[in-house]
Amino acid sequence: MVGQHTFRFSSLAADLALALMIGVVGVIGWTSPAQAVATSETIIGNIEFLTVTNPADPWSDGVVVVGGQRVQIPRNLLIDLPANRLTLQQIFAQAPPACVASGQSGLAKGDTCNANTGPGYITITANRVASGNTIAGDVFIQKGTEVIAGTVTYINYNEGYFRMNGNLNDPTTGLMVRLNDPTGRHTVQTGAGCAVGSLNCSADPRFTLDPDNYVNVFSTGYPFCIPSRISRSFVDVLDLNTNGNVTETLTAIASATGTGDRLCPDTNRPTGPNLTVNDSRLFAPIKLGDPITAEGNFEKIGGVRFLSSHTTMVGLALLTKDLPDQPDYFFLDEGEIDAPAWQNERIRMLLIGFATLAPFDPVALTGGADILFWSKHYDPQTNTDHDLPLASIVGCDRAAGPTTCGAQGLAGLVPGNVAGANIWRIRYDIDFIAGAKPKLNPCAHLAADVGRFSQWNVDNGLPAITATDICPGGTGQFNITDMIGAVSPISREIIGRTGHKLANPGLTTLDTNGNVAPNGIYRFPFGIGLGGIATVEFAEIDLNKLATPFSFSGIPWNLDRRLSPGGCLPTGCEGTRQPLTPFPWEEIDPRTQTVGLPTLPYSAAAYTSAPLSTVRNRMLSFVQQATPANPLTDGKAGGNATVLPWPPPAPAAVAITPTPDPPAQNNPPSITSAAPLTATVGTAYTYTVVATDPDGDIVTYSLQTNNSSAPAGMTINAASGAITWTPTVAQAPN
Repeated sequence: MVGQHTFRFSSLAADLALALMIGVVGVIGWTSPAQAVATSETIIGNIEFLTVTNPADPWSDGVVVVGGQRVQIPRNLLIDLPANRLTLQQIFAQAPPACVASGQSGLAKGDTCNANTGPGYITITANRVASGNTIAGDVFIQKGTEVIAGTVTYINYNEGYFRMNGNLNDPTTGLMVRLNDPTGRHTVQTGAGCAVGSLNCSADPRFTLDPDNYVNVFSTGYPFCIPSRISRSFVDVLDLNTNGNVTETLTAIASATGTGDRLCPDTNRPTGPNLTVNDSRLFAPIKLGDPITAEGNFEKIGGVRFLSSHTTMVGLALLTKDLPDQPDYFFLDEGEIDAPAWQNERIRMLLIGFATLAPFDPVALTGGADILFWSKHYDPQTNTDHDLPLASIVGCDRAAGPTTCGAQGLAGLVPGNVAGANIWRIRYDIDFIAGAKPKLNPCAHLAADVGRFSQWNVDNGLPAITATDICPGGTGQFNITDMIGAVSPISREIIGRTGHKLANPGLTTLDTNGNVAPNGIYRFPFGIGLGGIATVEFAEIDLNKLATPFSFSGIPWNLDRRLSPGGCLPTGCEGTRQPLTPFPWEEIDPRTQTVGLPTLPYSAAAYTSAPLSTVRNRMLSFVQQATPANPLTDGKAGGNATVLPWPPPAPAAVAITPTPDPPAQNNPPSITSAAPLTATVGTAYTYTVVATDPDGDIVTYSLQTNNSSAPAGMTINAASGAITWTPTVAQAPN
């Protein structure tokens, strides 16, 4: 029996000889100092190479190459992603399966597992230390930097995605957008562009949206959803069918037009000048025609290309009812606080955001959004977070006058239009020479709303506090010592809670899958590259000192990783400090770089359980857990006993060696030979491939037939470029 087969040939771009290249990059040895003092470096660009030194160590150091420059990533550094925070080892361990199998992150230009996405984008804040080595102190990685604005023109309720900027209701035109939503907070996803085994079609869960601090929202911070044709069962804890039974199981499913979904109800999309939702215990659906902006990166899975979005905003201001059974929401659009060493003789803080609830009287000019903020600090014993009073919109307006911080939008002053009242802004400006007047004074703001901060303490088992406990020296313009104590040490996260949430703590929200979800609360991460932590700009101080190094030792979690969120393993914290190693040491003491920074002792019962000998040590202090002998220390600094030692360990020098040029990514090889199109059972088939690759990569080849019974891959000989195969009877076409 003789059978003939017709073949089609395909080539797959092969691996670079990365082991050799990265081995060159990572050579370690001693070198003579390349410079006399440390200098600052900010490095931004595509990731060319990325390696982790010890894949078995969750806190391992590594190396990244950006723009041809080798940068050391220290051990114990936690890396910021748009809505996530991971160690370097976790970035490799949590990569897509093909990348894990190849020991790659999938983020480097030299990686071979990321052919459909391209290299990641990195922002590195580093010091070039005295030896000449560049060591990172803060890293922010994005898989892509795409920001697309437009209009929703198609929604696929069956598969849980939408398109923007196409023809209305056309499933083939416009940009396809899938939320990177692995926990299913906003969506129920399936179908086109979903890899087998993926979590709710997430192409890369490392670059997830934030499921708890909503970043897929309407402009006031109200979370949105996509109605789903997939049936979901959930416990009706909200008594949505009003029969008094909060333990029964209901189902939710949308109609073909997206209406009728109990967990994503179209009744939460009101019309009119004030868009107040019907039931804020549930999310609100996006609609055709919605103005929308999506941020993320492009993915291509199963031949389907789409934007994988971690942050998406609908440009409509949904509002919530001021009722005790209706939750409210808010969004922190911008937040920033100055980090040490404060050479510009000040500490500034700025918080700007929007809220769904902001009762406002345009005649009396009172009201607006009501939100209180705490800075979060982590103790080194258990990595537990502790909240310390930071700011209040109402406190600001009481101290400095109505609309100083609340109701910042001009539209809020127009009768019948409350959308402007939902815009708020808090500012601090602690000038070490001139002090701070009431509208910029943290002591004045906090003292004016101390009752609610105190009540929150009591509700959470902590001691009540008074205005004197926050700022014992009073709220005057020149009480700089207490102002500094209230806003330092710098924190890696802050958290806001609405006044409505504090007054109604039992309010419940259900997400698109019927799971309990947050309301009235927002945790905002801070980083240098991520945003939130502002380093000193010497262009405002001295143009001869633009290269002054970053004061990484003035940021507590750099001196002890355990003071950061996520700074300990689930198995617990180490018993010793865990500084960045090697440390991007600036060689200057951040406590001594100013003229006006006070040297007075510092003690405030809301923040400390024992006095500091000088407020300058406040930037290096950390909180501790309560002990049986002293229960009042819980969440507070313990005076001089809880000041981080300084200086950090000086980094060892590493040889600076040439870095390889990165390959040009995703350029396919050129095949100039023609394959024989038929093969005969029992007869050897040989095809000598003649191909070149424009990137200089080694190329491997596979052969496929048009018969499904043939093997997916044939014998491959990349060295000679020859493919050989002897077909069997079982492989013959039927």
